[in-house]
This record gives sequence, structure tokens and C-alpha cells, in this order.
Amino acid sequence: MKGNCTLELDVDSVALNNAMSKAVSNAVKSLNIEQIVNAEVTRRIGKSVSKSIQDGTFVRAVAKNVAKEFDANTIVSLLDIEELKTMVAEKISQKIISKMGI
Repeated sequence: MKGNCTLELDVDSVALNNAMSKAVSNAVKSLNIEQIVNAEVTRRIGKSVSKSIQDGTFVRAVAKNVAKEFDANTIVSLLDIEELKTMVAEKISQKIISKMGI
């Protein structure tokens, strides 16, 4: 009796693996390589992000990268946050004042 149960489980396990393999194969066929790469990148980023969000490094890294890519006015217009506008305006003013030597 015990052998029969094991055999049934093995058959079910093989059937499940085959079904999953076929589903994955069909999904991959319907995607192009860019979508597959994007999905993998997203998965890896997700793992990294979930760890770094906890200690705040993710938020700082995003802010740093956004600051590299866009000027302050673009960032402010995209976010449209009054507090951020004020902070950026103050930073810009400080930079201008320091460059002018005032």
C-alpha cells in the first residue's frame, strides 16, 4: 500500500513538472527577448531593493541617480511637491551665491 501511494505521488509530481514546464515554455514563446530580460532585471532589482529599502540606501541611491539625470527644475516639475520646490530653490540660491562669492 505504501508503495502505491509513493508511486501515485511520483506520477503526480512528474505530471505537475511537465505541466509547469509546458506553461513556462509557452510563456517564453509569447515573449520577446527584451521582455524576458526586463523580467529578470526586475526580479533582481526587486530582491536588491527590498533589502536596501529597509536601511534607506535605496531611496538615497534613487535620489542620487535622478539628480544625475535631470536638472533640478525638471525634477521639481515632475514631482510637483511644494516642499521639494522650496528646498531645491534654496539649494540653487546657495550655489549661485557661492559662485558669485557673496
